[in-house]
Amino acid sequence: MTMNIAEFWAICIKFMWGEDYVNGVISFLKKHNAQSILDCAGGNGFPSIELKKRGFDITYSDGSKLMFDFFAQKLKESGLQIPHHLVIWKELSTKIHQKFDAVLCRGNSLIYVNSWDENKISEISRDNIKQSLKEFYNVIKDGGFLYVDTTNKKEFKQPKYPIIEEFREKMIALATINGHETINEP
Repeated sequence: MTMNIAEFWAICIKFMWGEDYVNGVISFLKKHNAQSILDCAGGNGFPSIELKKRGFDITYSDGSKLMFDFFAQKLKESGLQIPHHLVIWKELSTKIHQKFDAVLCRGNSLIYVNSWDENKISEISRDNIKQSLKEFYNVIKDGGFLYVDTTNKKEFKQPKYPIIEEFREKMIALATINGHETINEP
């Protein structure tokens, strides 16, 4: 049996993030009064589908056709309706004409901007990340927020990866440290 990356990732998610993670995300979103959410690194639909089941106004997007198609099939099987868009981050505001209370960019996706299907991390530049962050900002309502996972330091040790920075603070499971919050840390 051959498995594509979307199918494999769906299995991995079951081991990486469970109900506690979903509950943490929900608690965080409610604390910040977020109802309309764009999951811009939607992947196979986690946690978009779970958040939709819990009453959130979710919009899904992903730049990978493989992930998008996998999500569309999962969505069809769920019987739910979630607006979904096949779009890369640099084009968010030109393709999605809505503003959101929150934009989720989870799964440590930001550092892999525009490389998921191509595995071209060495070609990623600060400019692509900056351009993507600008697009995230363009689709956030005034007073809304962007949620980005923390990235493990080893992610930055790719041979030709152009971003090498130390993080100034450590965020631990729903604790507030130096004014920042986090949902979960592996």
